[in-house]
Amino acid sequence: MREQLISLARRAHEHDFIDHAGRSEDLLRAAYEQRSTHVFEWSPSLIPEALQTVGYASALQETGLLDIDACDMRSLARTVQQLTLSNKTGPRYTFLIGEAATHPDACLPGEVRDQSDAVAAMTRHPRVSVRLVPVKDCPPGLVEPFTLYEDRAGAFAVAVRHHQGAVFLTHGVALAIYKKTAQLLRRRAADGAWP
Repeated sequence: MREQLISLARRAHEHDFIDHAGRSEDLLRAAYEQRSTHVFEWSPSLIPEALQTVGYASALQETGLLDIDACDMRSLARTVQQLTLSNKTGPRYTFLIGEAATHPDACLPGEVRDQSDAVAAMTRHPRVSVRLVPVKDCPPGLVEPFTLYEDRAGAFAVAVRHHQGAVFLTHGVALAIYKKTAQLLRRRAADGAWP
């Protein structure tokens, strides 16, 4: 952990950061969330980690496509993030989820139902908004998952996740593109909260 923090500090002057192995991702996400007034997450095909139940996360892990050690760290990070979501203070969270995430093949029907109920429960928190984007309005693969971090001055970072790591962008041009994409996805989201 100490070595990761030292490595991140050495690279603090860089505008963009590529975390090839996924080792620094949770640290950076936590730091960005602390600085944010609003966190926007687009997740087209899976329930966002912050909203995942243990059963759902376990089913994804059982596919064998995820690194077991990384899954254990993600489990801890997910628990911390869920506790943060339920606090009365902190940033607002907007989760837009693609319709494909509501019927994953990796989970049994009971796990999908439990996961959907857990997401509905999270929407009762005043700082959490969850909406569904129908497949017809954003087909899978059209817009990859990303998280946009904003403070009072506007967007200051975006995390673009890939299989075993993430890219964190802070350049103004990239932020403007992701901010526009977030606005377009919001307009395509179904009216009302989570089903």
